[in-house]
Amino acid sequence: MAWFIFHENFDRRIALGMVCLVTGAVALAWSGVPTLAGVIGPIAIVGACIMWGLDNNLMRKVSLADPLQIVQFKGLIAGPINVTLGIWVGAPLPGAIDALLAGFVGFLGYGVSLALFVMALRHLGAARTGAYFSTAPFLGAVVAVIALGEPITVQLIVAGGFMGMGVW
Repeated sequence: MAWFIFHENFDRRIALGMVCLVTGAVALAWSGVPTLAGVIGPIAIVGACIMWGLDNNLMRKVSLADPLQIVQFKGLIAGPINVTLGIWVGAPLPGAIDALLAGFVGFLGYGVSLALFVMALRHLGAARTGAYFSTAPFLGAVVAVIALGEPITVQLIVAGGFMGMGVW
């Protein structure tokens, strides 16, 4: 999207890196023989990624603005929409402690992360910045190994290798 719609510069090396990152993500997410029920979630994730890509490229256009102001506007819009969607699907409102903990996690995982992302957009462009952030599934798997005692598998090692090559 960054290359073909928004005309961001790229070369063979960047394209190969993107292929490696996608291959690593597929290797990490692979769970065996796909079934119709098993592909609905991944299709929804692809749709979300497409929308995320559009958001990244549009945000690239305003990335010279104050990153904290961009985070503020996005949070003020996304927060109420997400709470409304949660209530709409029947989720109960959290208790005060859970709301505070969620706010702290959101501050770090969304606010700080998004501010750094906007700064990276300025210097790297949407495609490269998106590529670096796309390593999150691998990093999540590493955290699961360390924090939850998940096993180190061939699948994890292969995915990590591809993602490492892609970022390099």
